[in-house]
Amino acid sequence: MVQCFADPCSVSSCPADPGARCLASYCSEGTFQGEPVGPCEAVYVDLRGNRVNCSVQSPDEDGCACPLNYDPVCGADGKTYGNACEASCSKQEVAYQGECASLPSCPDNEMVQCFADPCSVSSCPADPSARCLASYCSEGTFQGEPVGPCEAVYVDLRGNRVNCSVQSPDEDGCACPLNYDPVCGADGKTYGNACEASCSKQEVAYQGECASLPSCAPGSPRFMCTRQSPCNEATCPGVPGAKCITMPCDSVYRGIKLPPCSAIWYDPTTGDLLNSTECFNCPSTYQPVCGRFNRTYETFPNRCAASRLGVTDIKKDGKCQRCNGLECTIGKMKDWCILGGPNETQCWSKKYQCQPIVGGPADAYLGRCLPFPNTTSTSSGRRFRRHMLASQEEV
Repeated sequence: MVQCFADPCSVSSCPADPGARCLASYCSEGTFQGEPVGPCEAVYVDLRGNRVNCSVQSPDEDGCACPLNYDPVCGADGKTYGNACEASCSKQEVAYQGECASLPSCPDNEMVQCFADPCSVSSCPADPSARCLASYCSEGTFQGEPVGPCEAVYVDLRGNRVNCSVQSPDEDGCACPLNYDPVCGADGKTYGNACEASCSKQEVAYQGECASLPSCAPGSPRFMCTRQSPCNEATCPGVPGAKCITMPCDSVYRGIKLPPCSAIWYDPTTGDLLNSTECFNCPSTYQPVCGRFNRTYETFPNRCAASRLGVTDIKKDGKCQRCNGLECTIGKMKDWCILGGPNETQCWSKKYQCQPIVGGPADAYLGRCLPFPNTTSTSSGRRFRRHMLASQEEV
């Protein structure tokens, strides 16, 4: 069997007998009542089960009748008619001679799943009137040229493939060279070069083709995710413009294995996946917030740092405890702090130092503002008194 781009019966008609019943062929080859039947072909039968010659138009109410010769034409509606007479009887203008252009069926049933209809996320500025054909094959060719998965192929009124990377002069006299030096526009579409993006009034987001998101491999098992929307429960404050997707299957993207039913973050401007470190690469600026952590409200250096610990309940901006003046702008006793940041930006440096804590975050990113370590003994053996800051100093 073969997989067709569409139900053969949904993209064909039988003007010779509008009451005929359609049978769709999904075989690579075969016969029906002694006549050959090709793959993805629609076969029409009358009420007695006999095959109908749909290329012969019977006289209708207007007396429209057509000859038996098969000289196919493509109508303006994108359907193939047996000859120009049939197109005329169907009140369709002839777009071009020959059968309507269509992409071939996928070889060996190697189909892919795309995140969106390729035709809905692409354009052809070289010929806005061109018709779009969507490819769902893992590989293939069209009119001798390669066609990739999830690619949009555009054809003109004659069914010839259009080079959409060539911009014809428009009303503003905008014309672009033939060289293919792809750029990704701010609208998320790939343009043949920077000139084409400019002609479409789009800024260049970055060099190269727009990144395509991962997809489930053909035939790969699908998982029933227990959580409906993992992305709704995840955050990536370190990259404000990051996007989140969830895959219902095991997949691979740029050589990286992606787990199913998980929140996967990526940078839409480059297509690069973001790991937890990048997602939570928080600034060291001290803009405290009061958030709920382990059933109590605690002060965090900023919202990003709070998110890193999974804090979603932010009570207010600023410290949880009362403060006055400058003490509201810096960490005090047991406030959370960023270990990698300069101490003077995290803790009151006269008394406290940002230090890791036992049982703290596994990634050693956040610590707490604690008194400076105890002073060691001198060479004479004389002891210094231990600091008792935890009990004597104001918190």
